[in-house]
Amino acid sequence: MGSTPYEELTRHICDMIFHTIGNTDPPTDGAVFEIEAKLGEIHNIEEGRRLRLPVITETMFDKNSFGSPTRFESSMNVVRNTLWTCQIHA
Repeated sequence: MGSTPYEELTRHICDMIFHTIGNTDPPTDGAVFEIEAKLGEIHNIEEGRRLRLPVITETMFDKNSFGSPTRFESSMNVVRNTLWTCQIHA
C-alpha cells in the first residue's frame, strides 16, 4: 500500500534499457536510440518448429539463456509493418 503499481513487462524493458545505455556517457554529438518490438514466433532451429512457451501474454525472451539455438519469424508482412510503424511514430 502507498506505492504506485507497475506493469512487470514494462519494468523489465526499462531495466534492460537502463543497464544497456543508462550508465554510459552520451556521445558528444547527441544520442539517438531506437527500440524495436516485433510480433511473431520463436523457432527452435535444431527441431525446426515453433517454441511452445507457457505464456499467455507478451513476454521478453532471453535467447542466450535458452539451451537450443533459436530464430525469430515475423508474423507481419512489409505493408503491415510499415503501417504499424507509422501509427506508432505519428
